[in-house]
Amino acid sequence: MRLLCKIFCLLCLSITMTRVAYAQNTEGKLTIKTPNDEPADLKARMAVTKADTDKVRLLIKLASISWAKDPNSNPNELDSCIQFAYRAFTLSKRLNYNYGYTEAGLVLCRAYLERDDTKAATELLNQATGEQRARLLLVFGNHYSDRLNPADSNKVRLVKRYLTSALNVAQTARSERWISESLLALGRFEYVRGNVENGKKYFSGMIKYSAEKHNPAGEAAGWWEMAILPDERKYYLQGQEYYQHAIDIYLSLGDKAKAADVMSDMAFNAFWYKDLNIAETLFLKQISLIKAAGKNKFYIAYLQLADLYRLSGDLNKALSTTLMALKNIEKLNHKRYLENVYVSLGEIYQELDEVNESCRYYLLSLQQPKIRGYNDDYYKVLRFLAKGYIKLGKPKQALTFSLQYLKRNPPNRFNTKQIAADVLGLCYQALNKPKVAEQYFQQSIKFDDEFWANQSTMTSVVVNIAGPQAYADIAEFYASQRKFDRSKFYVTKGLSFNKLTPVLEMNLQHLNFRADSALGNYKAAIGSYARANHLRDSINRDKQLTHLNFLKVQFETAQKEKNIALLEKEAAVRKKQLQQSALVRIVTIAGLAALIVIVAILYRLNKFKTKKNNQLQQQQNVINTKNASLEQLITEKELLLKEVHHRVKNNLQTVTSLLANQLNATRNKQVVMALQESLHRVEAMAMIHQKLYSTSQYTMVTMTSYINELVAYLVDSYNPGPRIKIVRQLDEISLELALAVPIGLIINEALSNSLKYAFPNNKQGTITLRFENSDEQNILLNIADDGIGFCQTDTDDKTGNFGLRLIAGLAKEIRGQFCLNTNAGTCINIVFPQR
Repeated sequence: MRLLCKIFCLLCLSITMTRVAYAQNTEGKLTIKTPNDEPADLKARMAVTKADTDKVRLLIKLASISWAKDPNSNPNELDSCIQFAYRAFTLSKRLNYNYGYTEAGLVLCRAYLERDDTKAATELLNQATGEQRARLLLVFGNHYSDRLNPADSNKVRLVKRYLTSALNVAQTARSERWISESLLALGRFEYVRGNVENGKKYFSGMIKYSAEKHNPAGEAAGWWEMAILPDERKYYLQGQEYYQHAIDIYLSLGDKAKAADVMSDMAFNAFWYKDLNIAETLFLKQISLIKAAGKNKFYIAYLQLADLYRLSGDLNKALSTTLMALKNIEKLNHKRYLENVYVSLGEIYQELDEVNESCRYYLLSLQQPKIRGYNDDYYKVLRFLAKGYIKLGKPKQALTFSLQYLKRNPPNRFNTKQIAADVLGLCYQALNKPKVAEQYFQQSIKFDDEFWANQSTMTSVVVNIAGPQAYADIAEFYASQRKFDRSKFYVTKGLSFNKLTPVLEMNLQHLNFRADSALGNYKAAIGSYARANHLRDSINRDKQLTHLNFLKVQFETAQKEKNIALLEKEAAVRKKQLQQSALVRIVTIAGLAALIVIVAILYRLNKFKTKKNNQLQQQQNVINTKNASLEQLITEKELLLKEVHHRVKNNLQTVTSLLANQLNATRNKQVVMALQESLHRVEAMAMIHQKLYSTSQYTMVTMTSYINELVAYLVDSYNPGPRIKIVRQLDEISLELALAVPIGLIINEALSNSLKYAFPNNKQGTITLRFENSDEQNILLNIADDGIGFCQTDTDDKTGNFGLRLIAGLAKEIRGQFCLNTNAGTCINIVFPQR
């Protein structure tokens, strides 16, 4: 019975675990939310967090931050995103943590697709079930839909299959959220394809479904998405009507923040179709709604308003609104949006023809951290900056910066490739390289044709040079080359567009005037000239008004500050007069009390100081006595060391005298040689003690003078005459006695051997002696001759081999590396460490 109960419990646990592992309900959305946390803070917290759900959430945040960074300028961030997300995914799976499993799976899937690792993304999709499977199917569909060329029928069918599968899975799972998301995705897809009516059916279906589920927020979302119609004038009013439906529903729900978001899109739609008065009204209403919602993030609305004012020619309002956006960003510390402000300021100063200021702000914007999804804007700014440098007479700087930037951020879409080609064309034109410039301008036009051919019918929110600006640049190039027929061709194409800023239209009309004049079309030339002058006067008038407004604002500000300062001064004087009598009494009493306290403190301090001085004097006397004792001990030690070296030197001299007497009394040649070698060895050691005794350095031997004396002694002993030349290369090195004695003996043995045996039969030759620093820690001793070298009998002979064994033993004693080479003469090489 107990066994059956245990089996039943395990079975229930298994069913529960299976349900948690495979139900895969989701809490998040399709987008990856970027947290405001600093990566360093998150990593520090993660280091001290155990492997639980908190660690999973930290890993997901780190993955989301890496995902948000632009992959072109931050190529390693995508790998970091995948690593963090994978760790969160596997840890969630181990913890059976559904939220972490699904959210990490979403980030992983999007990152794999971004890296074109379709196999890994598909494996994730195959593991998913229920809501998570519907969600990942939508990720696949949206990924390919965003990159869709409507003419590619295979990709169209692939996207449709993913989105339809997502809808079917969501319906099977009875997931209201993902049924709605699938219907919205299908509607957007049909809009991209240009099938507006089919798209509306899906959006209407989503609105109807939300109504049946009593979900008014879902209805509002449906109207909002349905309003984002393709970029055609005939859809403008329909879009505004749909936006208004969404706003009305959100306001009825009391969600003013959402209503403000929809109002932003509605205002931009009006701005896109040059309904500028309506757009301005809507942007201002959006700001009011944000304030009413209790929010304080206004800078996006301010920047959109600034663009509207700039393009309509009201540069004063454009500048003031941009500065309001800057203050709001600084207040909220949303630094990653500073680049948008810098771009806006650069464009405004460009319109004011203040090139240095515009270049400064464009450069600042390009130096900001890149955000995913804004690549096109960076290339547009690069073009403005390059044109600014060219206008300042710095075409080489423009070209160098552009090439470096394009190397770090290679363009990967038609419009960005077009901007890159246009920028290089402008640079080479300014550098007077017309052939190269023409190639790049023609590339720009080629990319322009491909851009429009592959552009979906959806409204593009990215302002780029596709169209009129590209034609204006190539037209100006051909005009500079006096190819006015080609210039006229591209000017006509540029003027055919209906979204022209006053400055751009003025430039095109001026180019049109030059081309028509050169081609003899004088009537058309006069019309173009009149239109260009009219636009120029209007722009100049706006600039003058802007500068006057700047001065007026500065004057009024200065006056206000001056008046405020005067009022503050009067108030301070009045307050001082009222408080003066009370202050006199308080100060008198406080002064007396302070005086008494100060006197008492000074007395105590003086007493304390006298006591401390006495203590310090006593301590100083003790220190002086100890110092005198130490100095006496040091002097005595030095005298003792000097006496020791003197006695050792005398003893060695005695040994030398005994050896010399024995040498004179002996006739056996072998004994004479042995006694002579011993005499030299003893003399080598005696010289060291002589140097220590005769100098103030009692522990260190100056090797340069010692080696020179030893060489002179050996030369004098063997008397080779001028036939043997001794070359010395000696660094200024001082060694301890324990090292100096072995080195002296080694030099004695090696040099004696060379003087005696290397040059028989009065043969001439050279002996080289090197004693120098081989590096910071080691010293090199090298003794080489170009004599006859060793033969086999020499090295095998016990008598001849004693010197070598002595050298090897001494080298080992000083921890040196001993090397003997007898190929061309004899070379003894010893490298030993300094102590």
